[in-house]
Amino acid sequence: MSVKAITEYHYNSTEMLADPDQVFDRLRAEGEVVWSPKMRRWLILSEAAAKAALRDRSLRVYDVFKAFDHIASLSGNPLDELATVTSWIPFLADDQRHKQLRLLFAKVLNGILEPYLKAYEDASSEMIAALKSVGTGDFATGYADRVHVEAFGRICGISAEDRLAFASLASSDGAVDFAVRVVTLVEANDRAKALLSQMVKILERAEDTALIRLIGKRLREAGIEDTLQSRAEFLVALTLLGRDTLAGSLTIWLAEMFDAENGRLQPGTWPETSAMLDEVLRVSSAVQIVNRVALKPVTIGGQKIEEGEILMIFLPAANRDPRSFECPHRFSVAHAPGLPFGVGPHACVGKQMTYKALQITLRHLSTLSEITARPGRQLADGRNTRKYSKLPITVR
Repeated sequence: MSVKAITEYHYNSTEMLADPDQVFDRLRAEGEVVWSPKMRRWLILSEAAAKAALRDRSLRVYDVFKAFDHIASLSGNPLDELATVTSWIPFLADDQRHKQLRLLFAKVLNGILEPYLKAYEDASSEMIAALKSVGTGDFATGYADRVHVEAFGRICGISAEDRLAFASLASSDGAVDFAVRVVTLVEANDRAKALLSQMVKILERAEDTALIRLIGKRLREAGIEDTLQSRAEFLVALTLLGRDTLAGSLTIWLAEMFDAENGRLQPGTWPETSAMLDEVLRVSSAVQIVNRVALKPVTIGGQKIEEGEILMIFLPAANRDPRSFECPHRFSVAHAPGLPFGVGPHACVGKQMTYKALQITLRHLSTLSEITARPGRQLADGRNTRKYSKLPITVR
Protein backbone atom coordinates (compact mmCIF):
# COMPACT_ATOMS: atom_id res chain seq x y z
CA MET A 1 0.00 0.00 0.00
CA SER A 2 1.34 3.44 -0.93
CA VAL A 3 2.12 6.01 1.77
CA LYS A 4 -0.32 8.91 1.88
CA ALA A 5 1.30 11.95 0.26
CA ILE A 6 0.75 14.97 2.53
CA THR A 7 1.60 18.62 1.90
CA GLU A 8 1.65 21.64 4.22
CA TYR A 9 0.47 23.80 1.33
CA HIS A 10 -2.49 26.14 1.82
CA TYR A 11 -3.98 28.09 -1.08
CA ASN A 12 -2.39 31.53 -1.37
CA SER A 13 -4.20 33.63 -3.98
CA THR A 14 -1.44 36.23 -4.27
CA GLU A 15 1.22 33.59 -4.87
CA MET A 16 -1.04 31.62 -7.22
CA LEU A 17 -1.85 34.67 -9.33
CA ALA A 18 1.76 35.85 -9.48
CA ASP A 19 3.45 32.58 -10.48
CA PRO A 20 1.26 29.44 -10.57
CA ASP A 21 3.96 27.45 -12.39
CA GLN A 22 6.30 27.86 -9.44
CA VAL A 23 3.59 26.73 -7.03
CA PHE A 24 2.73 23.64 -9.07
CA ASP A 25 6.36 22.69 -9.66
CA ARG A 26 6.97 22.84 -5.91
CA LEU A 27 3.89 20.77 -5.14
CA ARG A 28 4.75 18.15 -7.76
CA ALA A 29 7.94 17.42 -5.86
CA GLU A 30 5.64 16.05 -3.12
CA GLY A 31 3.51 13.95 -5.47
CA GLU A 32 1.05 14.09 -8.35
CA VAL A 33 -1.86 13.67 -5.91
CA VAL A 34 -1.28 15.13 -2.43
CA TRP A 35 -3.47 15.63 0.64
CA SER A 36 -3.56 19.10 2.22
CA PRO A 37 -4.74 18.92 5.85
CA LYS A 38 -4.99 22.73 5.96
CA MET A 39 -7.30 22.77 2.94
CA ARG A 40 -8.96 19.43 3.85
CA ARG A 41 -8.82 18.16 0.28
CA TRP A 42 -6.70 16.34 -2.27
CA LEU A 43 -4.72 18.43 -4.77
CA ILE A 44 -4.57 16.91 -8.28
CA LEU A 45 -1.46 18.06 -10.17
CA SER A 46 -0.75 15.70 -13.08
CA GLU A 47 -2.46 15.28 -16.42
CA ALA A 48 -3.00 11.53 -15.89
CA ALA A 49 -4.56 12.01 -12.44
CA ALA A 50 -6.73 14.89 -13.68
CA LYS A 51 -8.06 12.79 -16.57
CA ALA A 52 -8.75 9.85 -14.26
CA ALA A 53 -10.63 12.06 -11.79
CA LEU A 54 -12.66 13.88 -14.44
CA ARG A 55 -13.70 10.62 -16.11
CA ASP A 56 -14.55 8.73 -12.92
CA ARG A 57 -18.33 8.70 -12.44
CA SER A 58 -17.93 7.77 -8.78
CA LEU A 59 -16.66 11.31 -8.25
CA ARG A 60 -19.51 13.81 -8.12
CA VAL A 61 -19.61 17.57 -8.59
CA TYR A 62 -18.74 19.54 -5.46
CA ASP A 63 -21.94 21.13 -4.13
CA VAL A 64 -21.09 24.84 -4.03
CA PHE A 65 -24.69 25.63 -3.13
CA LYS A 66 -24.32 23.99 0.28
CA ALA A 67 -21.30 26.22 0.85
CA PHE A 68 -23.38 29.24 -0.18
CA ASP A 69 -26.15 28.27 2.23
CA HIS A 70 -23.65 27.69 5.05
CA ILE A 71 -21.94 31.05 4.56
CA ALA A 72 -25.29 32.83 4.24
CA SER A 73 -26.63 31.30 7.47
CA LEU A 74 -23.47 32.16 9.41
CA SER A 75 -23.07 35.68 8.08
CA GLY A 76 -26.68 36.74 7.63
CA ASN A 77 -25.89 37.75 4.05
CA PRO A 78 -28.23 36.06 1.55
CA LEU A 79 -26.52 34.87 -1.63
CA ASP A 80 -29.64 34.39 -3.72
CA GLU A 81 -28.44 36.09 -6.94
CA LEU A 82 -25.08 34.31 -6.92
CA ALA A 83 -26.85 30.98 -6.42
CA THR A 84 -29.26 31.82 -9.23
CA VAL A 85 -26.54 32.58 -11.79
CA THR A 86 -24.34 29.62 -10.84
CA SER A 87 -27.34 27.28 -10.93
CA TRP A 88 -27.34 27.74 -14.73
CA ILE A 89 -23.69 26.66 -15.15
CA PRO A 90 -23.62 23.03 -16.33
CA PHE A 91 -20.31 21.95 -14.78
CA LEU A 92 -21.49 23.14 -11.35
CA ALA A 93 -24.60 20.96 -11.55
CA ASP A 94 -24.96 17.23 -10.99
CA ASP A 95 -27.26 14.37 -11.95
CA GLN A 96 -30.53 15.39 -13.62
CA ARG A 97 -29.87 19.13 -13.41
CA HIS A 98 -26.54 18.64 -15.18
CA LYS A 99 -28.15 16.59 -17.95
CA GLN A 100 -30.94 19.15 -18.29
CA LEU A 101 -28.52 22.09 -18.58
CA ARG A 102 -26.05 20.28 -20.82
CA LEU A 103 -28.79 19.42 -23.33
CA LEU A 104 -30.20 22.96 -23.12
CA PHE A 105 -26.80 24.58 -23.77
CA ALA A 106 -25.97 22.10 -26.56
CA LYS A 107 -29.23 22.80 -28.41
CA VAL A 108 -28.96 26.58 -28.02
CA LEU A 109 -25.28 26.74 -29.02
CA ASN A 110 -25.83 24.49 -32.02
CA GLY A 111 -28.79 26.59 -33.14
CA ILE A 112 -26.93 29.90 -32.96
CA LEU A 113 -23.45 28.79 -34.05
CA GLU A 114 -23.49 30.23 -37.58
CA PRO A 115 -25.03 33.64 -36.78
CA TYR A 116 -22.85 33.94 -33.68
CA LEU A 117 -19.63 33.26 -35.62
CA LYS A 118 -20.67 35.78 -38.29
CA ALA A 119 -21.31 38.40 -35.60
CA TYR A 120 -18.04 37.46 -33.88
CA GLU A 121 -16.16 37.80 -37.19
CA ASP A 122 -17.58 41.28 -37.73
CA ALA A 123 -17.04 42.45 -34.15
CA SER A 124 -13.50 41.09 -34.02
CA SER A 125 -12.57 42.70 -37.33
CA GLU A 126 -13.92 46.07 -36.19
CA MET A 127 -12.12 45.94 -32.83
CA ILE A 128 -8.76 44.92 -34.33
CA ALA A 129 -9.15 47.65 -36.98
CA ALA A 130 -9.87 50.19 -34.24
CA LEU A 131 -6.74 49.17 -32.33
CA LYS A 132 -4.70 49.40 -35.52
CA SER A 133 -6.06 52.80 -36.50
CA VAL A 134 -5.12 54.30 -33.14
CA GLY A 135 -1.95 52.25 -32.87
CA THR A 136 -2.37 51.60 -29.17
CA GLY A 137 -4.94 50.34 -26.68
CA ASP A 138 -5.80 47.82 -23.99
CA PHE A 139 -6.22 44.37 -25.49
CA ALA A 140 -8.06 43.15 -22.37
CA THR A 141 -10.75 45.82 -22.10
CA GLY A 142 -10.75 46.87 -25.76
CA TYR A 143 -11.00 43.39 -27.24
CA ALA A 144 -10.82 40.22 -25.09
CA ASP A 145 -13.49 41.22 -22.57
CA ARG A 146 -15.82 42.68 -25.20
CA VAL A 147 -15.80 40.57 -28.34
CA HIS A 148 -17.93 37.65 -27.07
CA VAL A 149 -20.46 39.93 -25.37
CA GLU A 150 -20.62 42.07 -28.50
CA ALA A 151 -21.25 39.08 -30.77
CA PHE A 152 -24.01 37.67 -28.55
CA GLY A 153 -25.57 41.09 -28.13
CA ARG A 154 -25.79 41.60 -31.86
CA ILE A 155 -27.62 38.34 -32.56
CA CYS A 156 -29.88 38.94 -29.54
CA GLY A 157 -31.05 42.27 -30.97
CA ILE A 158 -29.47 44.24 -28.12
CA SER A 159 -28.62 47.87 -28.87
CA ALA A 160 -25.00 49.00 -29.24
CA GLU A 161 -25.33 51.12 -26.12
CA ASP A 162 -26.65 48.20 -24.06
CA ARG A 163 -23.98 45.85 -25.44
CA LEU A 164 -21.23 48.21 -24.35
CA ALA A 165 -22.79 48.77 -20.92
CA PHE A 166 -23.21 45.06 -20.23
CA ALA A 167 -19.68 44.26 -21.45
CA SER A 168 -18.32 46.92 -19.09
CA LEU A 169 -20.26 45.54 -16.11
CA ALA A 170 -19.45 41.92 -16.95
CA SER A 171 -15.77 42.79 -17.24
CA SER A 172 -15.52 43.49 -13.50
CA ASP A 173 -12.75 41.30 -12.11
CA GLY A 174 -14.24 37.87 -11.60
CA ALA A 175 -17.84 38.72 -12.47
CA VAL A 176 -19.14 35.53 -10.87
CA ASP A 177 -15.77 34.29 -9.64
CA PHE A 178 -15.69 33.36 -5.99
CA ALA A 179 -13.79 31.72 -3.18
CA VAL A 180 -15.70 30.30 -0.24
CA ARG A 181 -15.18 33.28 2.06
CA VAL A 182 -17.82 35.70 3.30
CA VAL A 183 -16.41 38.89 1.75
CA THR A 184 -15.74 37.40 -1.68
CA LEU A 185 -19.10 35.64 -1.82
CA VAL A 186 -21.01 38.78 -0.85
CA GLU A 187 -19.10 40.78 -3.49
CA ALA A 188 -19.82 38.08 -6.09
CA ASN A 189 -23.49 38.14 -5.13
CA ASP A 190 -23.61 41.92 -5.60
CA ARG A 191 -22.08 41.57 -9.08
CA ALA A 192 -24.50 38.79 -10.01
CA LYS A 193 -27.43 40.92 -8.80
CA ALA A 194 -26.31 43.86 -10.94
CA LEU A 195 -25.81 41.66 -14.01
CA LEU A 196 -29.24 40.02 -13.68
CA SER A 197 -30.96 43.35 -13.15
CA GLN A 198 -29.29 44.88 -16.19
CA MET A 199 -30.04 41.88 -18.42
CA VAL A 200 -33.75 41.99 -17.51
CA LYS A 201 -33.86 45.68 -18.50
CA ILE A 202 -31.92 44.97 -21.71
CA LEU A 203 -34.31 42.20 -22.75
CA GLU A 204 -37.28 44.46 -22.10
CA ARG A 205 -35.84 46.88 -24.66
CA ALA A 206 -34.37 44.33 -27.11
CA GLU A 207 -35.84 43.25 -30.43
CA ASP A 208 -37.75 39.98 -30.67
CA THR A 209 -35.03 38.09 -32.54
CA ALA A 210 -34.85 34.49 -33.72
CA LEU A 211 -32.26 33.79 -31.01
CA ILE A 212 -34.49 35.08 -28.23
CA ARG A 213 -37.37 32.98 -29.54
CA LEU A 214 -35.05 29.95 -29.81
CA ILE A 215 -33.97 30.34 -26.18
CA GLY A 216 -37.60 30.45 -25.10
CA LYS A 217 -38.37 27.31 -27.11
CA ARG A 218 -35.38 25.42 -25.71
CA LEU A 219 -36.25 26.44 -22.14
CA ARG A 220 -39.74 25.03 -22.57
CA GLU A 221 -38.38 21.81 -24.09
CA ALA A 222 -36.08 21.45 -21.07
CA GLY A 223 -39.06 21.73 -18.71
CA ILE A 224 -38.07 25.22 -17.53
CA GLU A 225 -40.70 27.94 -17.35
CA ASP A 226 -40.15 30.42 -20.19
CA THR A 227 -40.25 33.82 -18.51
CA LEU A 228 -38.33 37.07 -18.99
CA GLN A 229 -36.46 36.30 -15.77
CA SER A 230 -35.43 32.79 -16.83
CA ARG A 231 -34.29 34.07 -20.22
CA ALA A 232 -32.22 36.75 -18.47
CA GLU A 233 -30.67 34.25 -16.07
CA PHE A 234 -29.76 31.87 -18.88
CA LEU A 235 -28.27 34.65 -21.02
CA VAL A 236 -26.18 36.01 -18.14
CA ALA A 237 -24.70 32.55 -17.51
CA LEU A 238 -24.17 31.89 -21.23
CA THR A 239 -22.51 35.27 -21.76
CA LEU A 240 -20.21 35.05 -18.75
CA LEU A 241 -19.09 31.49 -19.45
CA GLY A 242 -18.01 32.35 -22.98
CA ARG A 243 -16.54 35.69 -22.00
CA ASP A 244 -14.40 34.25 -19.19
CA THR A 245 -13.08 31.41 -21.36
CA LEU A 246 -12.22 33.62 -24.32
CA ALA A 247 -10.84 36.54 -22.33
CA GLY A 248 -8.74 34.25 -20.17
CA SER A 249 -7.39 32.22 -23.09
CA LEU A 250 -6.47 35.28 -25.15
CA THR A 251 -4.94 37.51 -22.49
CA ILE A 252 -2.98 34.82 -20.63
CA TRP A 253 -1.64 33.42 -23.91
CA LEU A 254 -0.67 36.84 -25.28
CA ALA A 255 1.10 37.75 -22.03
CA GLU A 256 2.98 34.43 -22.14
CA MET A 257 4.06 35.17 -25.70
CA PHE A 258 5.26 38.63 -24.71
CA ASP A 259 7.35 37.14 -21.90
CA ALA A 260 8.90 34.61 -24.26
CA GLU A 261 9.61 37.13 -27.05
CA ASN A 262 10.85 40.13 -25.04
CA GLY A 263 7.57 41.98 -25.42
CA ARG A 264 7.52 42.15 -29.22
CA LEU A 265 5.51 39.79 -31.46
CA GLN A 266 5.42 39.42 -35.23
CA PRO A 267 2.11 37.65 -35.97
CA GLY A 268 3.01 37.15 -39.61
CA THR A 269 5.56 34.55 -38.53
CA TRP A 270 3.11 32.49 -36.46
CA PRO A 271 2.23 28.94 -37.57
CA GLU A 272 -1.13 28.23 -39.16
CA THR A 273 -4.04 29.05 -36.86
CA SER A 274 -5.16 25.42 -36.63
CA ALA A 275 -1.68 24.37 -35.49
CA MET A 276 -1.58 27.06 -32.80
CA LEU A 277 -5.02 26.69 -31.29
CA ASP A 278 -4.55 23.70 -28.99
CA GLU A 279 -1.31 25.16 -27.67
CA VAL A 280 -2.92 28.57 -27.05
CA LEU A 281 -5.52 26.81 -24.91
CA ARG A 282 -2.95 24.62 -23.14
CA VAL A 283 -0.68 27.47 -22.03
CA SER A 284 -3.53 29.78 -21.06
CA SER A 285 -5.74 27.36 -19.07
CA ALA A 286 -8.35 30.02 -18.33
CA VAL A 287 -10.33 27.68 -16.05
CA GLN A 288 -8.17 27.09 -12.99
CA ILE A 289 -9.96 24.70 -10.65
CA VAL A 290 -12.47 21.86 -10.91
CA ASN A 291 -13.69 20.25 -7.68
CA ARG A 292 -15.05 16.75 -7.17
CA VAL A 293 -16.28 14.72 -4.16
CA ALA A 294 -15.83 10.94 -3.83
CA LEU A 295 -19.07 8.96 -3.60
CA LYS A 296 -17.07 5.89 -2.58
CA PRO A 297 -13.40 4.98 -1.99
CA VAL A 298 -11.37 5.32 -5.19
CA THR A 299 -7.69 5.28 -6.07
CA ILE A 300 -6.31 8.17 -8.15
CA GLY A 301 -2.62 8.56 -8.90
CA GLY A 302 -1.72 5.81 -6.44
CA GLN A 303 -3.55 7.56 -3.56
CA LYS A 304 -6.65 6.16 -1.89
CA ILE A 305 -9.43 8.75 -1.81
CA GLU A 306 -11.99 8.04 0.93
CA GLU A 307 -15.73 8.48 0.55
CA GLY A 308 -16.72 12.12 1.09
CA GLU A 309 -13.24 13.55 0.50
CA ILE A 310 -12.85 16.52 -1.85
CA LEU A 311 -10.51 16.67 -4.84
CA MET A 312 -9.25 20.02 -6.14
CA ILE A 313 -8.18 19.45 -9.74
CA PHE A 314 -5.78 22.14 -10.97
CA LEU A 315 -6.16 22.22 -14.77
CA PRO A 316 -3.17 24.56 -15.30
CA ALA A 317 -0.97 22.08 -13.41
CA ALA A 318 -2.25 19.21 -15.57
CA ASN A 319 -1.64 21.26 -18.71
CA ARG A 320 1.97 21.92 -17.69
CA ASP A 321 2.78 18.46 -16.43
CA PRO A 322 6.44 17.73 -17.34
CA ARG A 323 5.57 14.02 -17.68
CA SER A 324 3.19 14.83 -20.53
CA PHE A 325 4.71 17.89 -22.18
CA GLU A 326 8.33 18.47 -23.13
CA CYS A 327 9.32 21.98 -21.97
CA PRO A 328 5.81 22.43 -20.49
CA HIS A 329 6.20 26.15 -19.70
CA ARG A 330 7.19 27.00 -23.28
CA PHE A 331 4.78 27.66 -26.15
CA SER A 332 5.33 24.99 -28.83
CA VAL A 333 2.92 23.68 -31.46
CA ALA A 334 4.73 20.34 -31.16
CA HIS A 335 2.98 19.70 -27.83
CA ALA A 336 -0.07 17.43 -27.65
CA PRO A 337 -3.39 19.09 -26.72
CA GLY A 338 -3.98 19.73 -23.02
CA LEU A 339 -7.20 19.74 -20.97
CA PRO A 340 -8.60 23.28 -21.40
CA PHE A 341 -12.20 22.05 -21.52
CA GLY A 342 -11.89 19.04 -19.25
CA VAL A 343 -12.80 15.49 -20.26
CA GLY A 344 -15.46 13.00 -19.26
CA PRO A 345 -19.16 13.52 -18.56
CA HIS A 346 -18.77 17.18 -17.56
CA ALA A 347 -16.53 18.31 -20.45
CA CYS A 348 -17.38 21.80 -21.71
CA VAL A 349 -20.33 21.75 -24.09
CA GLY A 350 -19.20 25.07 -25.64
CA LYS A 351 -15.88 23.69 -26.86
CA GLN A 352 -16.69 23.87 -30.58
CA MET A 353 -17.93 27.46 -30.41
CA THR A 354 -14.90 28.57 -28.41
CA TYR A 355 -12.48 26.88 -30.81
CA LYS A 356 -14.06 28.54 -33.82
CA ALA A 357 -14.16 31.96 -32.14
CA LEU A 358 -10.49 31.71 -31.17
CA GLN A 359 -9.63 30.73 -34.74
CA ILE A 360 -11.20 33.98 -35.91
CA THR A 361 -9.27 36.03 -33.37
CA LEU A 362 -5.93 34.41 -34.22
CA ARG A 363 -6.58 34.93 -37.93
CA HIS A 364 -7.33 38.62 -37.38
CA LEU A 365 -4.30 39.12 -35.13
CA SER A 366 -2.08 37.48 -37.76
CA THR A 367 -2.89 40.35 -40.16
CA LEU A 368 -0.92 42.72 -37.91
CA SER A 369 2.76 43.17 -38.64
CA GLU A 370 3.72 43.78 -35.01
CA ILE A 371 2.22 43.71 -31.50
CA THR A 372 4.29 45.23 -28.69
CA ALA A 373 3.65 45.04 -24.96
CA ARG A 374 3.33 48.27 -23.00
CA PRO A 375 3.75 48.69 -19.23
CA GLY A 376 0.73 48.36 -16.97
CA ARG A 377 -0.59 44.86 -17.48
CA GLN A 378 -2.59 43.58 -14.53
CA LEU A 379 -4.00 40.18 -13.57
CA ALA A 380 -7.63 40.01 -12.53
CA ASP A 381 -8.14 38.84 -8.96
CA GLY A 382 -9.90 35.59 -9.80
CA ARG A 383 -9.55 32.17 -8.19
CA ASN A 384 -11.67 29.99 -10.48
CA THR A 385 -10.83 31.65 -13.78
CA ARG A 386 -7.67 33.53 -14.69
CA LYS A 387 -7.26 36.46 -17.07
CA TYR A 388 -5.64 39.86 -17.38
CA SER A 389 -7.91 42.80 -16.60
CA LYS A 390 -5.39 45.15 -18.26
CA LEU A 391 -3.04 44.32 -21.14
CA PRO A 392 -1.84 47.52 -22.85
CA ILE A 393 -0.34 47.05 -26.32
CA THR A 394 0.76 48.93 -29.41
CA VAL A 395 0.05 47.52 -32.87
CA ARG A 396 0.87 48.19 -36.46
